[in-house]
Amino acid sequence: PFRRRPQAWLLGAAAAVLVAFVIVVIGTRDSEPAESVVAQPSIPVTSAVDDPDSASLLSLIGSKNLGPLDDPSKLAGCLSANGIDEGRPVLGSGEVRIDGAPAIVLLFTGSQPRQITALTVGINCSDGNPNTLSVKNIG
Repeated sequence: PFRRRPQAWLLGAAAAVLVAFVIVVIGTRDSEPAESVVAQPSIPVTSAVDDPDSASLLSLIGSKNLGPLDDPSKLAGCLSANGIDEGRPVLGSGEVRIDGAPAIVLLFTGSQPRQITALTVGINCSDGNPNTLSVKNIG
């Protein structure tokens, strides 16, 4: 009986280590994807300045991702340089890439009912530098 006790103790210790290892592995695996579970806004990618995809532009309605134009004074300067009244509400915005270059799309109500105007500008758009890449009326 005396010889069996050390073997039983050794088996019990090994089982405890195994259980602890499994708990740590499962606990770590469950906590890692927490960051990837957060939904990321989709960023449409357009490949041509002269004909951006209307559906991807319209998907920006309601979003506000102005990138470098997030500063109200920079946005006001960019809008002014592009002849857009500062009081005109922005329906949506987002950062995109056009021909590999970063750009910003701004959506406004169009001049006609049920029309949306998509203004795409480069990230250097400012007062005195419209940096207009495209203006597209949708609808």
